[in-house]
Amino acid sequence: MPEESSPYAPSFAPPPVPAEAPLDRPPGQIKVFGILHLVFAAIGTLGVLASVVMKPVTEKMYEAQEKMGGQQEIQARMSRELVTSMEPVTYFQYGASVLLTVLLVLAGLGLLKRRAGGLKYSNAYAWTAIGLRLLTVVLALVYVLPRMSAAMEGVIKGSGAGKETETALAITKFSMMAGIVIGPLMYCIYPVLVLVFLNRRSVKAALG
Repeated sequence: MPEESSPYAPSFAPPPVPAEAPLDRPPGQIKVFGILHLVFAAIGTLGVLASVVMKPVTEKMYEAQEKMGGQQEIQARMSRELVTSMEPVTYFQYGASVLLTVLLVLAGLGLLKRRAGGLKYSNAYAWTAIGLRLLTVVLALVYVLPRMSAAMEGVIKGSGAGKETETALAITKFSMMAGIVIGPLMYCIYPVLVLVFLNRRSVKAALG
């Protein structure tokens, strides 16, 4: 017959297993945004280089269209005037791209190395990018669009084109206005995400 355990006997329960100390892992967005910073910096650099390389190619294309005469010549002259009108914004965007690329590289390397400078440069990039995009919109609306409209209307009148070409001009102007306003605003999405995700307490604590 098994011996009954006494209620007064001491219990020999196993000691609780101590919980493991949490690993010192930084928030995932630090590495993610560090990599994204460098990727966008590379894309921006390639975009500027591609624009510079394609400029003489585009000029050759306009010259070929002008030699064809007729509607092709009108289209080429309109495109040339459009490019000329956009030059101030284009050169401004080149300079802005170089500045933002430098900030992105510094921010990306800082985040990947878990340095406080990564957050500082990320915030500098984000606010600079938003400011430059808004300034681009103002510059385009105040300076570029009036010049572009006058130049393109001069091409239409000088060529004696009919209503079909005038309709094409109106569509082109509307498309340009939409692109000038919507494009820079779309580019503000990433800087806003940088400000939201990299300024959390956990990220600031990890970067110390």
